Amino acid sequence: MKDLARENRSAKWTENKVFDNLREILDEVAPYKITGEVTLDTSLVRDYAFDSIDIMEVLLKVQQRFLDGRSIDDIDKFVNRAFRGQDGNPVTVRALCGLILEIVDGH
Repeated sequence: MKDLARENRSAKWTENKVFDNLREILDEVAPYKITGEVTLDTSLVRDYAFDSIDIMEVLLKVQQRFLDGRSIDDIDKFVNRAFRGQDGNPVTVRALCGLILEIVDGH
């Protein structure tokens, strides 16, 4: 039964749906920082100067919206990947969408 629930959650979220919802979350968290259009190649840190408090607020909203309030198992991974990608460069919204999809699939 748990696997069926996981499939239903995964089927609900596509990269486009995650992206649309993430843009809404970013506007809620820091509307004063979001200037211009958010794209998949936007970096929260480089382009919008998000700090750790902004990232934590995004994390809380991600939990509420994508996980129905359930906690993210590896919060450190989420925060670290939100600040810098695996190559050391600031992570893009595309990478964050991928991380959210990975988290949704893992629950």
